[in-house]
Amino acid sequence: MISGSTSAMGHHLTPEQVARSPVLTRQEKLEQLYELRDKAVARQSAFAREMPEATQNKPDGLRMIDELIQDVKAP
Repeated sequence: MISGSTSAMGHHLTPEQVARSPVLTRQEKLEQLYELRDKAVARQSAFAREMPEATQNKPDGLRMIDELIQDVKAP
């Protein structure tokens, strides 16, 4: 069985590529999207410490990942 982790396989897929992948199962897509979201949150947290005035709203990248997660979850 192939691991669902994009980083373990040496591939760096965008959230869109993960969500639209024809070879990943729904569960693998969700796992990878949540992993990408966690990384984005960590980056955003680091950025917020540096420039708190610039982080009042939810960043577009997180919003997009959240939307993709909802799309994958939808029946």
